[in-house]
Amino acid sequence: MVVCPERCPRSQSCALRLRPGKGLRCGRGLFRMAMFAWAEVTLLPRWKEPLREKRVGAALDWLRGQGVREAVLPDAWQALARSRHIAPISRERALEACAGQAVQEACRALGLPLSGIGLAVCGRAVSQTAAGELLSLARLVRTVRVCGEGNDGLRAQLWRSCGIVDRGPMPGDIPVVALRLRGGEAPRGALLTVDLTGAAAEGDERVWSPVLLPPEGALAQMPPGLAPDAFAAALFAAGAVRSREIHVSRLDIPECTQYNKETIISC
Repeated sequence: MVVCPERCPRSQSCALRLRPGKGLRCGRGLFRMAMFAWAEVTLLPRWKEPLREKRVGAALDWLRGQGVREAVLPDAWQALARSRHIAPISRERALEACAGQAVQEACRALGLPLSGIGLAVCGRAVSQTAAGELLSLARLVRTVRVCGEGNDGLRAQLWRSCGIVDRGPMPGDIPVVALRLRGGEAPRGALLTVDLTGAAAEGDERVWSPVLLPPEGALAQMPPGLAPDAFAAALFAAGAVRSREIHVSRLDIPECTQYNKETIISC
């Protein structure tokens, strides 16, 4: 569902207030075997909360009537959606399924071979989706360290499957790329932190939050106003696309960025 804030002349504002259907657009789409419905509601900045909630509620009721049980929608209206038995679709699972792509893109941007880095994984009780990606990465990187509670099973898998002993600090002679998952804190000393939590601080040059991009064929079916990463997460949740069909945004690091270039050159 898309909520579209809009500024318009007072005459149009009155028309929107008096005619609820005027600011509501609905439609349906299909990509492969995934059918979806979408609703776009226009809200004016001057409207008070009861009217805004009523308009969004009308859009949610229409979606519910179309059989929708999960939806992508702005954070501000997730509680209202839950009250109508519509569960918000999280982008977290799709991001975790593309963790390997994100780390490889970070290494490409830094000019580092994947086999020469130390991967610091920061997260509490890493999910099975993310753990599968990490085990695949562990076979390609030099070493891995896992930080966070509830990850004893992952550490045991690293030893059994990859021969990596997750003990002690990271070796000091290798550049470190960090992967931040839910409940994790970005470590100090990492050249770059790939943040999959969506909570990265803006303007931090050492933190990168990748954006998911759906397959090109899906973009033509994307509802108006919806962000590509939200659409990719919805298609992934519906089983219409696999993680390898989703791409992460490109990372271009300016030459003026103050990374520890001596460490990069030494590796």
